[in-house]
Amino acid sequence: DTSRRKIVLHETICRVFQVCLDEGGCEGRVVLSDLAEELRQERRGDTETQALLQHDEIERVIMERLSQPPKDKHERSVRYLMECYARAQDESRRAERYKDKEFAQQVQKTMEFARELVVSYSGILLQTDMFPQTKEAEARGSLQILDCMMEPTGTVLPAGYLEQFVARFEGEGLQEMFEPIVRELAKSVVQCSLLGEFHAQIRTLNLLTNHPALCKVITSAKDWIPPRGNGRQFEQQSLLGPLLTISAIPDLVVPSRPSVRKTCFSDVENRRNADVLTSITALRNAAESLASTLHMIHMNLLRKGCRQHVLECFSAAINRNEGRAKMQIDMRTTASHGYMINLGRVLLRICEPFLNDRGVKFSRIDPDYVTHGRIDFSGDTKIAATSEEEASWIDRRNASRVENFRNVSRQLGMDSGDEPVTWSPDSKDSKMEEAPANKDYHFVCESFFFTARCLHLGLARCIRYQLELLKALQKHQQALDDLQASQNISPMDPRNPQALMRERRVTELKAVISEYQELRLCFDTLLMDPAMLRPAFDFYRCLSAWLLKTACPGIVKGGLIEFPLPSPCPMEFATLPEHFVDDITTVLLYIVRTSPDILNSVQNELAEIIDFLIVFVGSPHYIKNPYKRADMVEVLHACIPRESQHGMPPPKSVQLLLEVYPLAVKHLVPNLLKLYVDIEFTGSHTQFYDKFNIRHNIGEILEYLWGVHAHRQEWCRVAVEQEGSFYLKFLNMLINDAIYLLDESVKKLPEVRETLQAMLNTSSWQAQPAREREEREASLRQTEQILRSDLYLARVHLRMLQYTSTEITTPFLCPEMVDRIASMLDYFLVQFLEYLSGSRTMELHDLEKYGFVPSELLSRLADVFINLFLKDKENSLAAAIAKDGRSYHDGLFDELARIAREYFLLTEDKVVQMERLGARVAEAKASEMDDEEMLGDVPDEFLDPIQYTLMKDPVKLPTSGVTLDKATIMRHLLSDPTDPFNRKPLSPEMLVPEVELKASISNWIAEQKGKAKQ
Repeated sequence: DTSRRKIVLHETICRVFQVCLDEGGCEGRVVLSDLAEELRQERRGDTETQALLQHDEIERVIMERLSQPPKDKHERSVRYLMECYARAQDESRRAERYKDKEFAQQVQKTMEFARELVVSYSGILLQTDMFPQTKEAEARGSLQILDCMMEPTGTVLPAGYLEQFVARFEGEGLQEMFEPIVRELAKSVVQCSLLGEFHAQIRTLNLLTNHPALCKVITSAKDWIPPRGNGRQFEQQSLLGPLLTISAIPDLVVPSRPSVRKTCFSDVENRRNADVLTSITALRNAAESLASTLHMIHMNLLRKGCRQHVLECFSAAINRNEGRAKMQIDMRTTASHGYMINLGRVLLRICEPFLNDRGVKFSRIDPDYVTHGRIDFSGDTKIAATSEEEASWIDRRNASRVENFRNVSRQLGMDSGDEPVTWSPDSKDSKMEEAPANKDYHFVCESFFFTARCLHLGLARCIRYQLELLKALQKHQQALDDLQASQNISPMDPRNPQALMRERRVTELKAVISEYQELRLCFDTLLMDPAMLRPAFDFYRCLSAWLLKTACPGIVKGGLIEFPLPSPCPMEFATLPEHFVDDITTVLLYIVRTSPDILNSVQNELAEIIDFLIVFVGSPHYIKNPYKRADMVEVLHACIPRESQHGMPPPKSVQLLLEVYPLAVKHLVPNLLKLYVDIEFTGSHTQFYDKFNIRHNIGEILEYLWGVHAHRQEWCRVAVEQEGSFYLKFLNMLINDAIYLLDESVKKLPEVRETLQAMLNTSSWQAQPAREREEREASLRQTEQILRSDLYLARVHLRMLQYTSTEITTPFLCPEMVDRIASMLDYFLVQFLEYLSGSRTMELHDLEKYGFVPSELLSRLADVFINLFLKDKENSLAAAIAKDGRSYHDGLFDELARIAREYFLLTEDKVVQMERLGARVAEAKASEMDDEEMLGDVPDEFLDPIQYTLMKDPVKLPTSGVTLDKATIMRHLLSDPTDPFNRKPLSPEMLVPEVELKASISNWIAEQKGKAKQ
């Protein structure tokens, strides 16, 4: 009945607000005596409802309840209202079970009204001083909502409350109430590491961003994007900066707490590997959870009407950290490594939907963004254009766009006087005066370039920093090892001041090494995380495909890659930042060396990467910096099995692709050979030494490919087709490098032997001053290191001479090359024979520890001799050896045959061939001596002015007018394309045959032979 309904509703309201109208049976509730008296006065004639609370009294209940003075300093009225909201929800659900459905609807309607009032008075409570609150509550203000949201139980903030609160106060103080909440969330994690308490704050912020109105609150905050400041200030002052700073990588400027280094990786030398791996796994899980939630937060902001604000924040964060692109980062003015890594992970996740798309979304990536987008690429080195070329191209393009814009305007009937844009080719900032107005770029395009730039400043920069850290660690470890070795070799009295200094230095080095080990493990934790590297690989695969598409647009329309690429290079490609290429190779190389399983797991997705590496390694007019092409070689080199294998095994997926992929089979060997030649002149002051390491990598790749039949066939084809030009130049440089490296090694061996022998004489060695001993020991270690390096590099070149000469011999035997190869082989043959015959006083086992194995080197030299001899139909090799007055002597090949049999260096068949070659050389030597005797004194005009030998095919140099033998000048041009007499440019095509002089020489020779017969 009606009276019973009123009683039930009254009891429901009392339960919701924890109040009563009289003290009888009101334990634990607040007695609203004033309201009770008012109701009695208002309902004097209705005795049944005088003491009952109904729908219309709910607001009065709330007001009187909130007007009650707080019982203690811990009481919070906001919390009370939230609890009322939750109880009202419970009562609504409870009413669903009422049999009286009409009354149930009445109760639910009343509870809905109660919730609305609760929300309204929550806002009033937070924005006014209408009701009494404790000083603590007043001080917290709207942060009381945050306090309730952060409760560990998670039950204080009822479902639906926040949504209703936001809807109620949107436009009525929502900004003022929630901006401090977001700021407090960020403030609470300042200097927090990945081990700190940040999960609740991140989850809370994610909850807030589920509401579009709150997203607008966040992005409208004055510190959403600080108006000015460098990268470090942006990180510290931007609203979400502290959240993105949370990381396992320590910030050396503002240390985070708790310290990951000390907590997880201290005293790592004495800890079990399992413990360290457990710490790494836990940190990676925390980092992945953080990155996932940060991504959700940013996606909420992007999807809920705040896209432009978010993109502006991304661009500001990236542009203000351009200092991270420098060789030396000033960490005081740039954001921390952790901040940039986290920002990169967020952007990678944003890009994820289109990274595998090569259709419409892929086409949205516009190269024009580099010059006209939000990200400032203006200070970057470009892939293939100078700053002047770029500026000129932009001016021409803008002029064309202005004209097109005006033509369209005229067609639409616009008066020319009303054209909104003016442009001048002399403008200092053509970018700002471009016409028409700034272009709107698609979200995919902006996300792509944001990510490329952010990864350059973050992930790629951290990888390079880690490599520098490892080098420093190795350097200190080597110093420690050397110091401890010197202690063993030259012990001192512990009381000696020098001994004390040495012990102190050992202690210092151990402390530094320990710190570096901790820091290295912090970087390893994040940078080697598959959850970081796999998305990065997907992005750089997409970037590789886009660079190819920009360089050769036809491939996107289903065509094949044109090779060589069209010339000239499109300016859209040439003006792209060089770091795009650099970052691809940096990250790929890091993945290959640390996480090759990632590449093995994506075998079907590697083609675009292989395309990128093969095409651009052989395109110097597209990638003008030879060191960037050398970096591509380093990636390929890391992917193949090789002599110096260490660390993780190379990815088999890449090896398989390199062996059978059509583009690789057709172009990889030719492109590597081309780079081998191009790297001779890089323009760097260290080019002479750099080329050896780069060519070593090329050599090991080529050696691997020689073992693949299809690649060997292609190599032979190149040698035949370009025998007289390019391939001869390659062969000349190969021989030059082999000579230099082997010769340097041979020269250093006596230095090493001398010091080692001196150290064996203990009494004499100890008699030397301590400083002198230390200097000689340091010099010995340096010489040994150089010796090992030279021999390591030389073996690759010598092996290449050996295996290529089995099938490619004609270039070796041409006039401009045969003398050089013969003198080289003779010289080192003599050197290595001396070590095996005992002429050199150094034990063979001492030599082998440096990689100097005379028997191996000698057998390879012998193989080259035999390979060339078997294919030498003109006996040019024997003649060239016979003319070698520096190293060749009678009996040289007999001695080689004897040593080969004694040490089992060659098969008997090869030894016999070597003896045949020796006999053929002896014949050539005798014939040469007869010719010299027959010809007598050669007229000066017939002599080559450099070699002082009789010219066979004289040619004139057009720039200096000097006449030389063609073989002499051609040999010079293989290394230096200039006239040796005036340094002016010279090419083989410019040589002028001296026909008359050649005829005169022939007539003179015939005349001398005729005289000899008489």
